Amino acid sequence: MAEKGLAKTTTRQIAESVGCSLGMLHHYFANKEAMILGVVDYTVRKYIRQLQVEFSKYDSVSERIRFVIAWYTEIDSFDLKWFLNLSEFRSLGRTNRKVAEALKQFFLSGKKLLVEHLEEGIASGELRNIDASTVANLIFGSLEGAVSLWLIDPDSTDLESMGREMQNMFLQYLQNKQAH
Repeated sequence: MAEKGLAKTTTRQIAESVGCSLGMLHHYFANKEAMILGVVDYTVRKYIRQLQVEFSKYDSVSERIRFVIAWYTEIDSFDLKWFLNLSEFRSLGRTNRKVAEALKQFFLSGKKLLVEHLEEGIASGELRNIDASTVANLIFGSLEGAVSLWLIDPDSTDLESMGREMQNMFLQYLQNKQAH
């Protein structure tokens, strides 16, 4: 789906790409929509689990924020196929309520995890008192926008530099104890 787009990919092509028969694929998934929902569900669990493991390696909330931004913006660790599929799923979500709800749950799961860590930083005094939910939205929105720009024009968009600047910008804002 990442290579050809959702509309141009057949279930037969999907079965071939994963190395199973069409019958086996239909045994687990009734149609393409069910496969998409399965992919989103699997990815939510995979990435949230991965974030939890990675976050546990860092002592400070600031280090965790640096990590999550780097995770999105360092080309070597970035999951391009997932992001391309996510773009396709967003388009489908405009007309498919189940896909839209699955994507919403994906976003809310990541946001919840980030909010918990931001609130931990506020409670410990590492971060200033901010609305953690709004800042989590801003971080994810900035990351999604940066990756979208890079996908549109990778030759003139330095994603890794954008990531470093985002880290500095957000941490400077979050650690500034002065009232804004």
